[in-house]
Amino acid sequence: MPKIGVLLTDVTDGKQVVLVEFDGSGMLVMNNLRADIVWQAMRSLERHVVEGVGNEPLYQKYADLLKQTPTLPDDILEKEAAAYAEAVNRADPPCRVNQYSVKAQVVHFSGLRRHG
Repeated sequence: MPKIGVLLTDVTDGKQVVLVEFDGSGMLVMNNLRADIVWQAMRSLERHVVEGVGNEPLYQKYADLLKQTPTLPDDILEKEAAAYAEAVNRADPPCRVNQYSVKAQVVHFSGLRRHG
């Protein structure tokens, strides 16, 4: 079953930088796709986007639903991923992850290949 995520790519050369997985448990899993990214940059990105989308983690926002079912439905994950990508793309100046100015797109994936 494909997973839902937001792929952040460099605006100048299209390099894949970060993949944010929208897990059915309501957690966002930040996957660093570049060897030269430091953890602090990921935290900064997360704070910036949370301010643009809303302060509440998905597992809190959908707590009542998660009490009824073990995972969030794909339509909710898709909607939240789209809102996340929109927040990244409307940032002015563009969101930065280390030296990369990034843009976002919602993706469906089944495996994760790390690139250097």
